Amino acid sequence: MSNPLVIVLAALTFGATVSQPPAAFAHASTIAPPIRAAVLEFADKWTKQATGAADLLESVGAGVVELALDRGLDEQDVDLAVFGSFANNDSRYREWMATHADSVARFIGDGGVVLEMTQSDQYDATPPWLPDGFTLTRNDRDLGPVRVVATEHPLIRGWLGDRSADDPIEDFDRAVDVAPSWESLDDWRNLRVLLSVGPGPRHPVLVEGGVGRGRFLVTSLWIDKARTPTGAAAVDEAALAFARGFFAGLVEYVDAVRGGNPAPVEPTPAPGEVDTGPLVGFVDEDTAMIWMRPHEAETAQLEIALPDGTTRRLGPTPVNLDRDRTIVWTVDGLEPDRSYPYLVQVGGEKTPRRGIFRTAPAPGEPRRVVLAIGSCASSEPDHVWTRILDEDADALLLIGDTPYIDSTDLAFARRRHREFLQVPEVAEAVARLPVHGTWDDHDFGGNDTAGNLPGKENTRRAFAEYRPQPAHGLDGEGIFHSFRRGPVEVFMLDARWFAQTEPSFADPSKPTLLGARQWAWLQDGLRASTAPFKLLVTGMIWDDKGNREIDDWGTYAYERAAIERFIGEERISGCVLVGGDIHCSRALKYDTTDRCGYDLRQLIASPMHDGLIPSLNPPHPALVDSVVHPHVFLRLVADDTREPAELVATWIDRDGARVMEMRMTEDDLRR
Repeated sequence: MSNPLVIVLAALTFGATVSQPPAAFAHASTIAPPIRAAVLEFADKWTKQATGAADLLESVGAGVVELALDRGLDEQDVDLAVFGSFANNDSRYREWMATHADSVARFIGDGGVVLEMTQSDQYDATPPWLPDGFTLTRNDRDLGPVRVVATEHPLIRGWLGDRSADDPIEDFDRAVDVAPSWESLDDWRNLRVLLSVGPGPRHPVLVEGGVGRGRFLVTSLWIDKARTPTGAAAVDEAALAFARGFFAGLVEYVDAVRGGNPAPVEPTPAPGEVDTGPLVGFVDEDTAMIWMRPHEAETAQLEIALPDGTTRRLGPTPVNLDRDRTIVWTVDGLEPDRSYPYLVQVGGEKTPRRGIFRTAPAPGEPRRVVLAIGSCASSEPDHVWTRILDEDADALLLIGDTPYIDSTDLAFARRRHREFLQVPEVAEAVARLPVHGTWDDHDFGGNDTAGNLPGKENTRRAFAEYRPQPAHGLDGEGIFHSFRRGPVEVFMLDARWFAQTEPSFADPSKPTLLGARQWAWLQDGLRASTAPFKLLVTGMIWDDKGNREIDDWGTYAYERAAIERFIGEERISGCVLVGGDIHCSRALKYDTTDRCGYDLRQLIASPMHDGLIPSLNPPHPALVDSVVHPHVFLRLVADDTREPAELVATWIDRDGARVMEMRMTEDDLRR
């Protein structure tokens, strides 16, 4: 979950044209008898303990009581139930739902109305009370701007006035520090979409459903957060008027339902899910792995154009139902350092999907190679991916929070991987560049999580399904792996799976980060490597972040020290540390000559999206340079056609600006 910089319901106005509510909602309702509402609110940390749903309802004439936690909703004498924003963070909500969730559907069927404001997807990806026959999920994406879909719906017309479909409500998005759609909605069925982010009904913001004589509304808005813990207004008068407009409209809506005259619910068809891929996975000098996920078709076929002018065909190959309908073709017998155009034909479609990849140079052959390295990427369109292609990258390293998942639910993790790979710019990049990945906390399971996280096997399964590699860790444990590209061997370490699960190999009195099996694998790999440069890559940084979180190498300094001693004792040359995670980019050079025989460097590349955390860019005695800059990736050029071999790290933003650079030679990284 992203943290707001401030609680700014004051920003939740749509500008001067709607800064005051429509006249019908300018004063408290005169409905008789008044609507009676049961409310459950929670002073959550995300909005600095703000509340407000009860106050807003009372301000428009509703009678308000607290939700009775000792009985079901259908046993409470109310017309409306409201679960305020982030109420599911409250143990009372979860305990009540565990016992009484079924009562919500009965309450709605008997003519009641339920409103659920935005909630944390980490606790409930689907509303636990959602009646049978309906589908709706939340995810961790924070989106905007908001658009009207159901222009004629009485609640929307009364609240926002006349709006054209799909017109962005620009002032809403411009004014907020957190996107208006917070913990966004997706994957709906049998629901009417009233507001969305778009295009069209995609990424709903407010949906409506009907059961029997009643109705329910679910939203990703958080406009109920109007009061501070002291009871003072957390917003200005214009914002309060805007919020009152929504709740006044809600009261009118509930009265229509109560009177047996609600607007009919006409479900909005959900856009059909699309195929995902193709994606180029592991590629070495003679083998390539090509991946595809058809959504409906049961087979797909791969065709690769060979250098001699012939074509190799693989398939039709059936989807693997045990691996989320994915297909992986392993193509061997290829020539080193060659480009191979390919196409994928899904089912009986007439237009194939096309891509191209280049095999790695033969090990030991002098070459210049370019690696693109990035972390912390959104699942929204972004031309940072186009820039990577423009910079002639030979391979793409995704080193964590790529994508953001923040859940251990298998279906949800799979969907987040699909959403990420379906972003048009991402799809173009992965169809052309070999993709290698590791994870960080948000694609492992949640912020600052470690190997003791329940359900981690689900996110590992999804990762393995969507990142085609010859191996993911060992024997079903972890996702670490290595590969060589020209003068560089890359060790993609897993700093999550084993963390906190066993005593450390470096100090048995303390918990491990890498785990004994991964440590043994890394030692064997480093000893055997003949590459001039060796990248040790993790999602987390190799220092202490300096905050209260424990997911950094500073927490496990004894294991980093063990790596440094091993490098020195075994005379392993060419090692460079790589990290991400912290939403700023840094280059560091450590005084490790006594332990390693040379000074280790660390290259931190983050973020590819626009979320920045300046506080994680503190001074450090080893710091050479740093930037707090959005939409950045690391372009790493390794060249052993020159003497001595050279490694050039350049941080580049999506518009091509070179924001930082660090150079080193093979001689700098040996005794």
